[in-house]
Amino acid sequence: SSRIQILDASEASGLEFECGLVVGLSDENWPPRPTLSPLVPFVLQRAHGVPGSSPASAREAREHLTTSLFQIAPDVVATYSGRLAPLAERFVKREFVETEIWTGPLPQQAYLKASLERLEDGQGPILPPSETVRGGAGLLKAQSLCPFKAFAEYRLAAQAPEEACFGFDARERGGFLHKAVEGIWARRGSHNTLRATAPEDLRSLIQSAVADAVRESQTGFLHRLVTRAEQQRLERILWDWLQVERSRKQAFTVETVEHETHFEAPGLRLRLRVDRIDRLENGNVVLIDYKSGPQTRNKLKGVRPKEPQLLVYAASSADQVDGIFFAEMKPNEVRAVGVSREKQFESRSVDVKKHEWSSFLEESRAEVYRLAGQFVNGYAVVDPLAGVCNYCASKPLCRVKEAGGQREEEEC
Repeated sequence: SSRIQILDASEASGLEFECGLVVGLSDENWPPRPTLSPLVPFVLQRAHGVPGSSPASAREAREHLTTSLFQIAPDVVATYSGRLAPLAERFVKREFVETEIWTGPLPQQAYLKASLERLEDGQGPILPPSETVRGGAGLLKAQSLCPFKAFAEYRLAAQAPEEACFGFDARERGGFLHKAVEGIWARRGSHNTLRATAPEDLRSLIQSAVADAVRESQTGFLHRLVTRAEQQRLERILWDWLQVERSRKQAFTVETVEHETHFEAPGLRLRLRVDRIDRLENGNVVLIDYKSGPQTRNKLKGVRPKEPQLLVYAASSADQVDGIFFAEMKPNEVRAVGVSREKQFESRSVDVKKHEWSSFLEESRAEVYRLAGQFVNGYAVVDPLAGVCNYCASKPLCRVKEAGGQREEEEC
């Protein structure tokens, strides 16, 4: 065996050497903390005198370890930084020894430098025709936000489990909103009917629709309280939104609510559910998507839009689309956000394109099909848009922070 042994201090106890060097005997490092089994109750360990299970036995174990450490050789040299550990004081004779400082090359400088090859692995396997992918417009949204995010979530099924929530979670509250809106338009199916409805009748209609959507499924007092609070929140939001609807510039008829359709691209077929389709008097349609979070019209524009769902709906529509809108349903801040050919809503958050509308739709359609083609071809590079990583569960897979690919948050 080797004449030189490099050991942990706890492993050297009971061994004999010709000489010894102990490093790291500062009060920060010595003595080491006793290791107790977490599987055996501490009361049981103390009852059987396990070293370190009580303050007295821990002190005795530390003293025994220190004593045995200085008995491994006739001559033991100890080094430390800062202050010497109190337990080692009685074993150490302080001497200043002039040591020669090595001025030669460091060990790492003795190795030959190797040329490293950097490999950007951003290409996954092509989606086979036999593989069925579920996800709807959310798949293309993920591809736009970050190609690797779409690959991880929809090809590798690497999705985080849903977190528990006190009361109603975001999905439940969104479902309540959609169901309540569906109930309202089932009884008031057009712009003219809505405008002709008296305010008191409209409030009664909203209350009835919300009560049908948010039912008390449990009998507990706390659940009833949360349910009533959610009903009141929805009633206020829907009242404000219907005032926005009443002031629309063009008459419409609500043709479908929660309409199921499909988006098809080469190698990909997605099932869609459009929140709402309105038919205008000119025969064209307007697409509306309900959102509870803040939206901007820029999320519908350019390369890799942040919210491409409406663009996917427009690309899959068999009718001529005259407008795409988010219905931003936030308490005390209800508004329409989007893009249209002609003015539909009295809102500064709407971009009226007029003669540029056709080119906007063509460019948007091309971008949607480009994203679909990327997904089918396995394009999975780690390239997140600003702010996407803050809410992404795939970071342990892509390690975007280590790669330096995480962008700073930008105003959209």
